[in-house]
Amino acid sequence: GEREIKMSRRAMLPLLMLSLNAASTATTMGLRRLGREMTFVASLPKRLHPTGRGRGATSCNVRAMSVSGPVYQGPPGSPEVTLYTKAECTLCDKVKEVLKTVQQEAPHSLVQVDITDVEHQDWWNRYKYDIPVLHVNEAFWIKHRLAYEEAVEGLTEAKGGAFKPRPGQPDASRLERS
Repeated sequence: GEREIKMSRRAMLPLLMLSLNAASTATTMGLRRLGREMTFVASLPKRLHPTGRGRGATSCNVRAMSVSGPVYQGPPGSPEVTLYTKAECTLCDKVKEVLKTVQQEAPHSLVQVDITDVEHQDWWNRYKYDIPVLHVNEAFWIKHRLAYEEAVEGLTEAKGGAFKPRPGQPDASRLERS
């Protein structure tokens, strides 16, 4: 039968390793990835098949947990920073640390958008090679890294209404052939 399990990408690794170990007993096996969802399918011999009938396909869908959503809320009227990210992005974690550090000096809200979510396919097409990407009040701000001084400067501009989108907004879809 088919089962669906939701788990983090980090938690998927042991499951996939176990699956690959079981491959030696499986007649055929496969792993299919679509967006953030993976399906492991194995055709097992009769002695190992859960139904006892053998040679039937047994599959399990594994879906990674989304990291989309609000991280923290600033005071009313403060700038909103959007972090385009995905699970287990270490550069994204560093950017979040910088933003949290400047929260007292430059209050703001922080929202994450997981570019691997099915509903964020457009962001995936643009930013898949460049995360973290930050927007302030829906305007492109910066990509890859953020220094303390850059954060204070950008958020202060946004609070005063003087923030202008920065040049260099990535768009991977322009680089790829159809």
